Order: sequence, then C-alpha cells, then structure tokens
Amino acid sequence: MKDSTGHADAAAGLLTADDREGLDGRVPRLQPVGGRVTAAGLARRAADARALAESLPARGVGAVAITIVDNTGIARVKTVPVTGLEHATRWGVGLSPVYGVATVDESFTASATVGGPAGDLRLMPDSAAVRVVAAQPGWAWVPADQYSQDGQVSGCCQRSFARRMTDLAAVRGLEIRVGSEIEWFLGREEQGALIPAHDGPGYGLAVLARLGGYASGLIAALGESGIRIGQFHPEYGPGQLEISLPAAGPVPAADLNVFARHVIRAHSAAHGWRASFAPTVIPGQVGNGGHLHVSVWRGGRNATCWPAEPARAA
Repeated sequence: MKDSTGHADAAAGLLTADDREGLDGRVPRLQPVGGRVTAAGLARRAADARALAESLPARGVGAVAITIVDNTGIARVKTVPVTGLEHATRWGVGLSPVYGVATVDESFTASATVGGPAGDLRLMPDSAAVRVVAAQPGWAWVPADQYSQDGQVSGCCQRSFARRMTDLAAVRGLEIRVGSEIEWFLGREEQGALIPAHDGPGYGLAVLARLGGYASGLIAALGESGIRIGQFHPEYGPGQLEISLPAAGPVPAADLNVFARHVIRAHSAAHGWRASFAPTVIPGQVGNGGHLHVSVWRGGRNATCWPAEPARAA
C-alpha cells in the first residue's frame, strides 16, 4: 500500500474484479479480523471522510488527531489537516510497528511474532467514529485500526481484536454492552509539590463550590462532543473526581473511554489544572480506579442478572 496519490500496483493487485468496478484501481482490499472489508466498502468510508472534511471547517476544525492505544495503554497519535482526512481514510497514515512492543517506561523490545521497530503500519481512521473536541477548539479526533502494508490487520490492533470478539459473541446470539467509570486526580504542581484541586470531603457538595465552573464546563464540553455522561461527582481522595460513561458495544465503549480522557485532559489544561489517571498520584492517598461494567444480553434480556433482579442497561 503506497501512501501517495500515485499508482500502487501491489495494492491494486489485491483487488478482485468486483472490487475494481467503479473505482480507480488504487484502493487496497483489506481483510480485518472479524470480517472482510472490500475496496468498495473502503471507498464508502472515504466518501464519508470527504463529507466530514467539507463540514468540519464550518465547526472551526482545522486538524484531526488519529489515535491508537498501544500495548502499554498509552494513546499514540498522528495528526492530519482536516483537508487530508479523506486521503488518510483511503490510504492510511504510516506508523512504526514499534508500539506493539513498547514498554511502560517508553523503551522498546522485540518479538519473533510481533517484530520490532522496523517496517511500517497503516493507521486506517474509522470515519464513522469522528468526534469534534469541543474542549480543544480547532480539533477533531478519530480512532484508527492498524494494518500491515499488505492490507492485513495487525495482530497488535486491539480495536480489531475487540471487534472480532464482538462478532463471535453475535454468532452465538449474544450482545455485549460495556459502561465505564473514569476517576482522575486534578491538581497542579507548585514548588515541586502536587496541590490537589480540592480537599474533599468525598462526594461532598462543598467541592462544587470551588470546582463548579470546571465541572459544568466539562459536562458541557462532553455534551457538545456527543457524549451525555451518566454522572459526575467528587471522589474520596483529595483532588479526585469521577464521571460515568454510557453503555455501548465493546468497540464504541473503548473509543468513548479514550476520547473522554482526552477531553478531560484538554479541559483541565485550559483551566490551569493537570489531570492524571494514574493508579497512584500521591503516595498514601486514595488511588484512581478504572471500572468497567459488562453485561451480556440475549434476545433483548440481560443474561447477567439474577432472575429476581431487574435488567439494567449495563
């Protein structure tokens, strides 16, 4: 697959006669885990991206952050101008496969199965999942799937793996729903010490007297980006806050979690605060959790509830 507007004969060779019909012969056939994406399907995604590229500038968007989450849980990004979204959706954006073997201390290893830093992946944005970052004017965000140069899904693409598991569950008549709660520490560093944005009490209304503007602004920013949260409240630890996200399928729920964290970081920075989702921020204080609520549904009924209990959304 060639990241240019020139010919890509190797990629074109992957197309079947049906794939070529009505196309320019330069769109690669992709074979993701969990289902086949034809060149025609990819062309439709590119058409969606073209429409977005035409409409997003009216919302003040000039750049799109394309992200994946690596095996250490760090969101990695490549950015394109909004005018380049269609091209990126059709051809992908290059990234070294090194983040498949990244470690938590930002060093890298190698694997006989995964490989190392040599080579090139293609990040293929999912144009159906684009969101405007209301907390960061001028920006939109989109998650990407990871493919190899020959059009095969990368074995380290967590998003594709989650989609495959969702598909396997559906074959068995099961629908999986996931909701999440995000806890974070809000504070700033002064003279080498972390100063929490509030000192409690946990779940205390008094916290909103100090952070009411921050909280309402965050809820509004998420809402303007298409996310209606379930709840917001101060948590137990100093500076600790929490939101609950709505339930969705595994892939949209994961996308939502990544995006919400970015909105929280951006909104916090705009208010002069720093947000941290680390399990422990201040030694000896309450740590941040990352709770997942998972339910399995069959025939419209929650199969994870006891018969005597009411079925809930997640």
